[in-house]
Amino acid sequence: MHPALELRSDIPALLHQTYLNWGTLGASPNRVTDAFTDAYRAWQAAGPGRPAVYLAQRDHLNALRVDLAKLIGAKPEQLAIVRNVTEAIALIAVSFPFAPDDVVLLSDQEHPANLFVWRGLEQAGRIRVRLMDPGRSSQETIASLRSALEEGPVRLLAISHVLAATGRVLPVSELSALAHKAGAAVLLDGAQAPGAIPIDVAETGADFYALNGHKWMLAPVGCGGLVISDAWRPRLLPIPMGAGSSASDEDGRFTPITFLSTASRYETGTHNGSLAVGFKEAVRLQQELGPKALFARSALLRDRFLEGIRRLDTVQEVAGEQNGTMVSVRLGRWPVDQVVTTLWEQHRVTVRMVHELRPFAVRFSFAAFNSEQEVDLAVFALSELGEGPGRP
Repeated sequence: MHPALELRSDIPALLHQTYLNWGTLGASPNRVTDAFTDAYRAWQAAGPGRPAVYLAQRDHLNALRVDLAKLIGAKPEQLAIVRNVTEAIALIAVSFPFAPDDVVLLSDQEHPANLFVWRGLEQAGRIRVRLMDPGRSSQETIASLRSALEEGPVRLLAISHVLAATGRVLPVSELSALAHKAGAAVLLDGAQAPGAIPIDVAETGADFYALNGHKWMLAPVGCGGLVISDAWRPRLLPIPMGAGSSASDEDGRFTPITFLSTASRYETGTHNGSLAVGFKEAVRLQQELGPKALFARSALLRDRFLEGIRRLDTVQEVAGEQNGTMVSVRLGRWPVDQVVTTLWEQHRVTVRMVHELRPFAVRFSFAAFNSEQEVDLAVFALSELGEGPGRP
């Protein structure tokens, strides 16, 4: 038995449903939830505002920072602990030294987390946004980026490591190299990467890497990270800024503020260190099972699903190159919202609608903790849909 399957009984969400929506939120095992809740209760019991107890929350963040940085191939001083990818991208967006005519280049399949902030800045007259078609394969993505860069100067390439819409893993190292050669900085939306695929942030070549803990890493909601390269940290004014941004204990009334040289300068305000304890336990679980082994099993389940749906008349199309842990499908005349509802009501299969694609699709996320029987049930559930609502 694969070690991940031995944890199934410790993941409550898997006991009464076929959970295939890890790409939205990971189903945390009890060991992660207990680490978080036990730490929170202990914090409250100790007196959360007592100076020693209050300051100890920073120790939890620092301990998490060391373990998480090692897992993702970054240095601790490059890593800020934030709530999620949306916050991480927004922090860079407001701190980056843009001029009004600067272009931010995105793919046309980006999640709102990596789209709305740039569109918002464009509407405010702060930047210009340009979109590129990522295509259906790595070769097409590289060719599309080359073409987009030839259209004119780009200040920042902001693109997903793994496309949330299709689950396709983009060739980010090659994309970063092309962008840098053209004089553009690179921000990667890593929401769907850590925990799903093995990653090494340094090898991606990204200047900024945003990540979530609460998806494939199975951490509590409210856990994320932002990696900022050594070259870029001194060039960014941390916005928003707060007492946590300062390198000294001075309050700034009578002395100049000296900002931290590390990415911790973005960790402003009071933090819930108990979340960091839960996140650290989730990182420990990743280390125990091994990112490569987890991805290898997820890929086997993905391939089993693809093989199963090839013989179904209900499946009209599979979207994109299948090199990740998610599969998005279009299902003929079936509206996607009805598919999601029907799969749940009739088979207790949990999946997600994909609004980022046109036409819409239905996404199946496969984690190493799923069983072969659950994959087969998902295939059977699709076969039961028939040709479409209202048709025999």
